Amino acid sequence: MRCRFLSVLLVPFAAAEPLAAQSASLYAPGAHRYEVTNLVQREQENLGDTQTFEIRVLQQLSMELVRQARDTLSFTMTLDSTSSTTPDGAELPNLDGLKGVGIRGTMSSTGKVYRYDPLAPIEEETAKEVQAAMSRLLPVFPQGTRVGTTWADTNVTTMSNATSDLRTTTIVTSTVLADTTYDGQPAMRVEKRYAQTVTGSGAQLGETMKIEGSGNGDGMTYVSRSGVYLGSTTKITSRTVLTLTPSGLSIPVTTTQTSIVKHLPAR
Repeated sequence: MRCRFLSVLLVPFAAAEPLAAQSASLYAPGAHRYEVTNLVQREQENLGDTQTFEIRVLQQLSMELVRQARDTLSFTMTLDSTSSTTPDGAELPNLDGLKGVGIRGTMSSTGKVYRYDPLAPIEEETAKEVQAAMSRLLPVFPQGTRVGTTWADTNVTTMSNATSDLRTTTIVTSTVLADTTYDGQPAMRVEKRYAQTVTGSGAQLGETMKIEGSGNGDGMTYVSRSGVYLGSTTKITSRTVLTLTPSGLSIPVTTTQTSIVKHLPAR
């Protein structure tokens, strides 16, 4: 099973003035805790039969940011707990071994990660995916961001398992909206729009298959004026078709991924 933070990967602001002070030094030093919930719902049609699958993964992590220079922060992130559940109570892999997995590195005060290293050497592939997702937790802003600023980023991910190899390309368009109050704090907000394409190949029912699909979604992210990432919501729905050869059988698959990041009170 692949357990990962939906990087969600997002953020926001308001006032007609440029975010000069904010964009030059957006994130402030401090210690924080987050809860990340990822819900994956999948529906697959095959020969008139519809199969459904749902899994919810809940993770809590700690993060500490320390000022290194005017525009540079060091960071440490640690996974404190993780669990997964399904509606039917199906047996799932034990994730206890991921507790304590983490990274340390340096980043700009606008969220761009310069480098990161694992807190301890690790070879397990799922743990490496968690570490990579941690490095994408904080939304990244361009310099000179202001209300109304719009920019686009392209993210490419690959995934391989026993039955398929997939490549997903996601174009994320971000727009800074007016300020709001979130979790009781004045905060900037960023609207996110997602456009995905999926390609790949694999094998199913004893035949080779071609995988093609697309998806879209939206989200919102919040950062306080005091420089704290307050959280985000993201929902992406993709529709993929698995085409088997030589039979030509087509299997439609619809997947909805919902991610919620919450800032938790200090212990």
